[in-house]
Amino acid sequence: MPFYGAKFMMAIVLPALKELDAIMVAPDCPARAWGDPIADRAVMALLQNVFGEYAIDRRRILVTGYSMGGRGTWFMASQHADLFTGAIVMAGAPGDLPLEKLGTIPTYVIHSRADQVIPFEPAERTTGQLEKLGRVVKFEALDGLAHSQMGGYIDALRRAGRWVADRWGK
Repeated sequence: MPFYGAKFMMAIVLPALKELDAIMVAPDCPARAWGDPIADRAVMALLQNVFGEYAIDRRRILVTGYSMGGRGTWFMASQHADLFTGAIVMAGAPGDLPLEKLGTIPTYVIHSRADQVIPFEPAERTTGQLEKLGRVVKFEALDGLAHSQMGGYIDALRRAGRWVADRWGK
């Protein structure tokens, strides 16, 4: 959906992560999925442009997203662990990504048990499997939030941002 990235960033991500004092980039997906090579190249080109224009601490680059963006977060973190240093997945399924590529950077996963669009169990199961592999991951289950109630994720996203920032400090 055109311009959705900016709206989501302003309504959900900015209020939750403003204390990180970050430069935030909120692209719209130029394909049907973030894992599409067109979308992947577009995001990487956009980030290279941002790196050229702003002073970015390369040790603190977070990727986050909700729903389709949550699935994209799993993808971007798994494909570009050399770039991103933290990931926050919200209401996103890992899909068919290989487990050995997931959670190689600090990853915080937030999902509502009441999500009727993206099932809760795959996110919980994947995070548990990553914990058993010794990965730096954390899972936060929310109660009572339907998929469309994104605003209910703000407090959890704030906690996730603090958790990632703590990992960066270590």
